[in-house]
Amino acid sequence: MQRLYRGQPKNPGVEWQTPLMIFWGVLTMLFVGFREESCYRGIVLHIFADKYLKDRRGILITAFASAAFFGLMHMNNILIGQSFVQTVNQTVNAFFLGALFGAVYLRGGNLWAMMLIHGFIDLGMASKNLLTKTYASDAMAYIASNNATIDSTEILLKIILWAIITEITLFLLRKSKCDEIIERFSTTER
Repeated sequence: MQRLYRGQPKNPGVEWQTPLMIFWGVLTMLFVGFREESCYRGIVLHIFADKYLKDRRGILITAFASAAFFGLMHMNNILIGQSFVQTVNQTVNAFFLGALFGAVYLRGGNLWAMMLIHGFIDLGMASKNLLTKTYASDAMAYIASNNATIDSTEILLKIILWAIITEITLFLLRKSKCDEIIERFSTTER
């Protein structure tokens, strides 16, 4: 028996009716990457970099503090009907992914690449949801329809994933790369 949630139609899933709908869907997901990376790596990370980017400790503060702002921004989804548990889950996921994005940006310095990476990750998640028909025909109904619980297996897998992401982030920001990062950001016009 299919469980119905507030705002979810009886037959969930989007049926793409025209190529134009596919085009706009792809463009929308890529725009999310552009918008969020412009703000959180392009502005917030640079604010922390200007203040703290002097040594490894400052590099870590820059990456993780900008990630905290990125994660906390996702808490606003509770205002549109997403459950508290799912909102906190999304916020923590965004924090760890934001730290990784910050590390990649600090190492590479290419904001456009980060925008595309972020956009394609969002596009991939949206495509998975479309293909499996796990969300309703509009974004608000999808967010509101998320299950309010997370089981212990999911928690364990997420902790393992967060540990792996943290290790990759710390590897990218390792001591031997600090001078390179500081040099790039001290000579780059922002």
